[in-house]
Amino acid sequence: MQVGSAEDGERIDRLLARRLQFKSRTQVQMLLLDRRITVYPDWQQRGVPVIQHRPAARVRAGQLVVVNLDAPFVDGEADSSPLTLRKSAILYEDDALIAIDKASGCAIHPTRSHRANSLLEQVHRYQAEAHQTGRATPCHRLDRETSGVVLFAKTSDARSKVGRLFEGHKLAKSYQAIVAGLLLQPTGVIDTPIGRDTQSNVPIRQATVANGQSALTRYRSLSTNTPTGSQPQCTLLELKPATGRQHQLRVHLAAIGHPILGDSLYTAGDSLFLRAISNSLTDEDLRVLQSPRLALHATSLSFPHPSTNRQLTISSPLPTELRQLSSVLARDPSTTDVA
Repeated sequence: MQVGSAEDGERIDRLLARRLQFKSRTQVQMLLLDRRITVYPDWQQRGVPVIQHRPAARVRAGQLVVVNLDAPFVDGEADSSPLTLRKSAILYEDDALIAIDKASGCAIHPTRSHRANSLLEQVHRYQAEAHQTGRATPCHRLDRETSGVVLFAKTSDARSKVGRLFEGHKLAKSYQAIVAGLLLQPTGVIDTPIGRDTQSNVPIRQATVANGQSALTRYRSLSTNTPTGSQPQCTLLELKPATGRQHQLRVHLAAIGHPILGDSLYTAGDSLFLRAISNSLTDEDLRVLQSPRLALHATSLSFPHPSTNRQLTISSPLPTELRQLSSVLARDPSTTDVA
């Protein structure tokens, strides 16, 4: 990867933790200490590598950073039929950016069992077939189970500038989610820090903790339903996170007693999640989850374009399965705009 002009003088561990979104900053620091990262003084000529194994070392604009990662285990069956990016999934594209409507269940980055069919690989195949130079990189994360807008940058300069927008909270994100129950307040703010759930045996599980990272989510109730014997109370929410912590929306909503439908990680204890990842959910589990997929969708991104500085809004409608799930919800006339 090339260091952009806006990244000149940045710590190398910060740069790589932002660029390699599937690696934490601690993991990046271990790669540096293990001498798995090489910095060259020039993108085209390369030249003699710069000795740069300290996490606090500063990078310079134009440098080439090469990261040596272990090749992931590739599941043969998963790679035998690589998916092609659907044209309808491309929400926006120009010379600097491409935005994709990600499906639920699709990982953004390659994993041990989903290497060829990750969204990143699909975008790269699309670019190759379109004879585009360079390879796009994702500008942010979405959980595998979450659907909706994912923004990719085609150039290092665009990637750097969009990264600064995220860091400066100048990029507005909007989501919709269907949650269990009826919120007493139709609009509100959840301002509770998030950190590792030390009471859980699942390493990725987060929780609201006093000493966690600051996290703020604004919500607005859009519609709700009249519960029946077979249909419990649920609510369609608009969510606007002001921060971007891991699983933030899922953790915050579960913490106030309104977990997102289909969220096997935060609706109940560890055992339900472990049954979900082993494809052994019981009928009772499915009744508790109320949805076969996580009912969370990234509906829009709004930000100044990195090349023109003009405001750009990229939107994605609710997918069919969530529209069907929300069709039983009636408009709540008491809702107001998010503060």
